[in-house]
Amino acid sequence: MTSANGQFDTIDAGKLIGKAVGDALAHALPDLLAHALIPGQPLHQAVTQLIQPRMCAACLAKRIPWEKANRTAVETAMAAAQAAAAKGEPADFALYLPERLRDGGVPAVNMSVTSENGTEKCAEHVSGVQGGSAPLLVATANVPPGALTGTP
Repeated sequence: MTSANGQFDTIDAGKLIGKAVGDALAHALPDLLAHALIPGQPLHQAVTQLIQPRMCAACLAKRIPWEKANRTAVETAMAAAQAAAAKGEPADFALYLPERLRDGGVPAVNMSVTSENGTEKCAEHVSGVQGGSAPLLVATANVPPGALTGTP
């Protein structure tokens, strides 16, 4: 495009993109919130539904084959755990697994703390930290203010 004086106008792509994204969010956000908010449900629960935590892909890669290999025992344990929960008893399904599976341990599925090359990973599976060879400190909302600096 040219201006009245014959010079080319410059376009600020950042402003253009920012405006487009802002307009799209302004248009979509009310619908997202309306579908997430259920009358009587606290806002923090609605936000949790919008922003789901992600699980570690490496942990899932271990757990899924384990669950498939032990499908009948897992389903029986889940049913027992649900029945126990209805009675107010401990509802950890691992408590209701056969002893041979409890002894071997249920493969843990940890929450992701980062994304590495597009793969969600927990603190244990981040490259260079596997197997606990080096600690990976991850700050969370539950860390007291002075915990990372060593001040009380």
